[in-house]
Amino acid sequence: MRRPHKKSRLGCNSCKHHRVKCDEERPECYNCIRRNVKCSFLFTTPGATAVPASQTSEDSPKVKIPKLTPPHVSQPYPSPSTRLQPSSILDLKSLELFHHYISMTHITLASPGSISLWRITIPQIAFSHTFLMNGLLALSALHLASLQPHRASALHISASISKQAALPSFRKFVAEGRNEDVHAVFAFSWILVPFVLAFSEGDDERSKIPNFDGENPHWFFAIRGLLVLFGNHWRELSKGPFSPLLAQSSGPYSHESNPDDSQLAKVHQLLAPKDQASAEEERDLAVCRVALDKLRVVSALPYAPCKTLPSISSVYLWTGIVTDEYLQLVHTRKPEALVVLAYYCVLLKKSNDIWYLRGVGENMLDAISNQLDEKWRAWITWAIQQQAG
Repeated sequence: MRRPHKKSRLGCNSCKHHRVKCDEERPECYNCIRRNVKCSFLFTTPGATAVPASQTSEDSPKVKIPKLTPPHVSQPYPSPSTRLQPSSILDLKSLELFHHYISMTHITLASPGSISLWRITIPQIAFSHTFLMNGLLALSALHLASLQPHRASALHISASISKQAALPSFRKFVAEGRNEDVHAVFAFSWILVPFVLAFSEGDDERSKIPNFDGENPHWFFAIRGLLVLFGNHWRELSKGPFSPLLAQSSGPYSHESNPDDSQLAKVHQLLAPKDQASAEEERDLAVCRVALDKLRVVSALPYAPCKTLPSISSVYLWTGIVTDEYLQLVHTRKPEALVVLAYYCVLLKKSNDIWYLRGVGENMLDAISNQLDEKWRAWITWAIQQQAG
């Protein structure tokens, strides 16, 4: 026995033609949307715009229509306002990258004691700062590309899109300088360093000698920007989620704790004052001596008794504390400055197990060697001979 049902003659023309029940929803019924055909209601609903036949549902103009059905009347299908629209479809690529970040990438950023910071706290901050979320997705894409080379091309495109989406908003937050945003800005500046290193095209770009030329800033300057931000906002950062990380200390140290310090000390012979040197040459030598002394300090930090600082900290610290005058000498390819930089490359080689630093130290050393003649090249023989970690 057939169940009784109420017939209606108010359905759209398409449903009548196909002899199917119409939900009579305006401006388009469910059946017409599902079959991707024009609904006759488009021409009878006030405010609705008829869709030209050449347009598909993806590029159809979206028109807001007041709900005409009384709230107490049950509907057999969802209303247009609750149906899945293209903007609400899950972005599976972003979900994959976010999952990869909280599963793996965060570990490559963390030091002992900061795992939960990068796995839990930073993503939580990113939920309220879109530029940071885009930064996490961009870095995750590059990390995933390093693990899945067959997908590298597509993942680099994803990383580039996320980066371009992040930078304008990031610069706006930096310019505004609000204390409540400083943790998100600092987190983004932190991940910008591995991003710049990993995103650079080829070893020549990643491992070139620092200079002030070129469209893309050298990663040296990304680190220096991070440490400037750190210095300017120390008070706020020390009270927030980064406080455990910033509280890490190397404790007392000595140059002798570094087994390689004797090799660094030998370079002082090269940088010693010269009897017949001009005032400018003496000034340049003094600048290089200061850079070498700072390199000896940061190289000894991982060997301090408490050993709370990982080797990557030395890589970051030296680039941030050398003077602008020293970097100017590197830019002009002053041989003494390049020799000091070659010994810094030993620190880079010791961090070769970090995915975004892989090969950087060795390749930068090659670039330095190519800039020096035989006389100066003898001074960097030891650095070249050191094996990558």
